[in-house]
Order: sequence, then C-alpha cells, then structure tokens
Amino acid sequence: MLNSYQLDITKMKKTVLFFFLVFNLLSQCINAQTIIDDVTKVADKIISETSFEFENRIQTADRYLQIIDFDRIATDDQKIFLCQSFLDAESDKEYQLNVSSNSKVEIFVNGELVIDIDEPDSRFQVLAYDMYSFPKSYYLKVAHGTNRILIKTAADKETKIILAFLQKDNMLDQNVSFTLKPLFNEDKVYSNWVFVGPIDESEKAFKIISENDIPNTSFSFDGEIYSWFLPPNNLVQKDVIKKDYSFNKHSYFDWHYANGQMLLGMLYLYDLTKNPKYVDHVKKFCDLTLTTFDYFKYQFENLNELNGFNHRLFRRVMLDDTGAPALPFIELYTRKKLDETKFLIDIIADYVNNKQVRLEDGTFCRPEPTVMTVWADDLFMSVPFLIRYAKLSGESNYYDDAAKQILLFYEKLFDRQTQLYYHGWFSNDQTTSVAHWGRANGWVIWAITEALLYLPKEHNDYSKILDIYKNHIQGLIPFQNENGRWHQVIDKPGSYEETSSTAMFTLAIARGVLNNWLDESYTQYAINGWNGIADKIKDDGTVEGICRGTGIGFDFEFYFNRETPDNDPRGLGAVLTAGVEVSKLIEK
Repeated sequence: MLNSYQLDITKMKKTVLFFFLVFNLLSQCINAQTIIDDVTKVADKIISETSFEFENRIQTADRYLQIIDFDRIATDDQKIFLCQSFLDAESDKEYQLNVSSNSKVEIFVNGELVIDIDEPDSRFQVLAYDMYSFPKSYYLKVAHGTNRILIKTAADKETKIILAFLQKDNMLDQNVSFTLKPLFNEDKVYSNWVFVGPIDESEKAFKIISENDIPNTSFSFDGEIYSWFLPPNNLVQKDVIKKDYSFNKHSYFDWHYANGQMLLGMLYLYDLTKNPKYVDHVKKFCDLTLTTFDYFKYQFENLNELNGFNHRLFRRVMLDDTGAPALPFIELYTRKKLDETKFLIDIIADYVNNKQVRLEDGTFCRPEPTVMTVWADDLFMSVPFLIRYAKLSGESNYYDDAAKQILLFYEKLFDRQTQLYYHGWFSNDQTTSVAHWGRANGWVIWAITEALLYLPKEHNDYSKILDIYKNHIQGLIPFQNENGRWHQVIDKPGSYEETSSTAMFTLAIARGVLNNWLDESYTQYAINGWNGIADKIKDDGTVEGICRGTGIGFDFEFYFNRETPDNDPRGLGAVLTAGVEVSKLIEK
C-alpha cells in the first residue's frame, strides 16, 4: 500500500505528465478538428478517384501462361485440331515446359516431337502471384530467338490445354514467351495461337498427320483443303481507371486486400464523423461486387480471364485474396447495412478455416518465395476477419484460431533482441528473412490491436496477446524519428521514411492509450506520429511515401529501392484509421 508521500509523488507525476501533454498539443498547434480535416481530404480524394465504371475491351492474350480453350472452336464430338504458335526465347538453353490437358496431346518444337501425352491430366492450379502447379513437366532445348511450336490434339468443346514455362520455384519464366508475330504484320493480335480443324475424328488422322507436312499457310489432307484461323475474340469487362487519377496500378473498387483495409478505415471515419457519404461509398463498393458477382465469376472461369476484374475473389488461393478484402463486407453485414453479403462472407470463412495452406502446427503460410513460408503480412490478412466472423457466427473456434496465429507468428517472426518482427520465416531451413520491414511490422501490430478490441478478455490467450502487443510497442518506440516517422526498414536509418508503416504504428499506439493497454505518456508518440503523417498529405488529399506492394526480399537493397506511388491504397486505410484514433485520443 502506498504511503501519503508516495501518493503525493504519484499525483505530482501525473500532473506534470498532463501539463506536458497539453503543452505538446499547443506547441504543435494540433487539435482533433485539424486531424479530421486532413483525414477527410484523404477520404474525399479516394471517393473522387473511384469510378465504379466498366468498359468493354477485346480480351488480350497473356504472353506466358497459355490457356487453349476449345469451347467456341470445337463441337460436342471429339475431332482432330492443330494449334500453332511461336516461342520467343531470350537465350539458347533448356527450359521447363509445364502442361495440363484433359485430352490426348502431341507437342512439336521446330519439327521435333517433344511431348506425347496419351493419358490426359488436367490438375492445373494457381498457387500465388505468377506461381502455378501443373501435373506434367518437361525439359526442352529451345534455341535463342524464334521457335515454332505446334500442338496436335483430339478435342471437343470441353477440351482445355494449359501451358507455361516455369522456373524451378514454379514461378513464370519470363525468358521465353508465346507470340504470333512471325505470322502477322499487325501490331495487335488478340491470340497467341492459330488453329486448323476439325479435321477428322479418327485415330488414323491423328497418327498420319505429321508436323513436318504442315506449312504456315493452307494445306491438304485426305482430299480436303485446310487453312489456319484465329479463334473468336472475347469481349471482357474492365474496370475504368481514369488517366488523371493519382494511382493507376489497379482500381479502388477491385476486390483487393489493399482496398479492403482502405474501406475499413473509411468506416472508422464514418463512425467518428457520422457523415453518411463515407458509409454510402463503402456500401456502393460492396453492392457493386455482389451485383456483378455472377458475371465476373463467368469471366474468370469460362473466359479464362485469370487476371481480370475481381479475379482474386474467384482465385482464392491465399489470404491476400480472402480475409482482408472481405473486411468491409463483414463490417456492413454486422451493422445490418448489407444483408445480401452473408453468402460471400461464409465463402471467405470457409476458405480461411478449411482451405488456407498451413504448417503442421497450424501456422498460416504461403508457397512463395520458398515452400511453406510464413509472411508477417498474413496476420492482418486473417486475424481481423476471423475475430469478426467469430462474433458474427458465435463460433469460438474462430477466436481460438485468431489467437493461435498471433502466438505462432510471434514465436517464428519476433526478434527478441530488437523487439521487432522479421518479414518472413522459411520453414525449409527454419530461418528468418533479413529485414524488419516497416509495413510487415505494421500489419502485425494493427492486426493485434484488432484482436484486443474484439477478443473476449476472458479468453485464455488474451493476456498473452496483450503482452505481445506491449513488447512490440517497446521495440518500435526507439526507432521513431523526431519528425514522427519510421523508416522503410525500421532499424536501418539508410532506408527512406515510409508512410504506411508510420500510420500503422501510430494507430496502434493511439489505441493502446485509448484502451488503457498503454499509459498516457505514450500519447506523445501517437501525436508525433500523426504529425509525421500529416506532412505527407498534400492539400488535395494525396498521400505520399507509401511503399508499393512488396514480396519478401533477400537483401536490404530490395527494400531500400521499393517505389512509393502516390495514394497507394496499401497505406490509405492506415492513414484514415490513424487520424481517427489520434483525434479520439486528443478529445480524450
């Protein structure tokens, strides 16, 4: 029990701290309204650069991943077809060609039969960004420059042949591509393949037709004249990104993890300001996704538009595709503002719970850059959704999984010396990646604050998670610069100051004080952090200094050299949320 002298000292310290914080606010001319003014500029800029518009375009062919679909070429009866393209190789070497086919296939390169598939196997799978799994792989010697490739197959409307040259890590090999340029003078050809057929349904025709007998023009077989033709063009719908928009890599209304957290931040802004235009914008986004769901599913699955609008929603091979993009949908549903989205939320919950790749101990992981790698990013891509779904469904196992992931990620990625997280952990040799990347740490600390807000305090792991949060904050504080910002690689002053990580750390500290996870002395770090963010917000609401999307690098230079596109949505949700939390902190 404290004596009267100790109580007086404690009271004096709190008084000094109070006046210090007041002086700090006054000296920096900062108040809650100025922060909200900045945040609304950012939000209004997002709204003004979200077109919610589509346009028809002729579907263009991918140079690397080839999907030869006979749906609009063949009939219901199986007959012989020939398909021709050309390989453009960077060098004279052996390449790995991978094949998936649900029909009998012979493949010739420069007149030589190199692949003969008598037993079809169509187990093709997208693993990650530009990473694929095929049932069959072949090593082919390909000459530098132009090489003719010809496929002979027995095809009907259901036939689909998929080809790609891959590296040993299953990533696309961009040193060899498919093209029809040797056959055409036109600048634009919307296919990499020309076809001949149907020729005949007989086994005799399949065996007799020799690749060497087939010229690039017309030819005769069994008394018939055949000539090459291009497949019919598909019209596909593309999202409109206008030329004067500050960010052009992808639209702000695509199903994307960056847009998911951006719209979550906008909902937090609505909660604070009660301005309906912010919740209306989020609802418009979600409504559009639901009303176009069937068409874009068809475009992805039937037209093979694997990188088209909302393709991640239908690809669903990683947490990037699922948990984070679904956040505005589950938020609106729980607020009773979008009942129609329940089916979509359940699809995402099923993926995260039952289909996401995990290590043997249950840790979420990815197949890149090496097999079964744990990414710090995935804590945010999973935990905020899991804890919301736990509350929505009443199923405690989702709380348990979210808590378990936080503990497992801490065990594998947390550096106890610096009290910072590494970007990745490689299960093949049980080592960490090189860098304490800023946004990776930001994803972690933001996810943990979401867990602490939603997880029942009586949960067995709540106190452990609170300790993890505090340990991480203690690691971050010493690396904050005087201007309030943190570096791209947190403990490397030679790297540039980065906005999205600064915003994530700032919101996490502000939430800590607001919810009594941290004492009030930490207010200064949150305010200083906001000042650093505000300096990166231009008068028109454009936010500067946000690192672009980033894989796990194997050296520091990889992180040092990452570009910072204006208004990249990967940081906008954190900027909105940081502003909301710091303004609430100042009001408190």
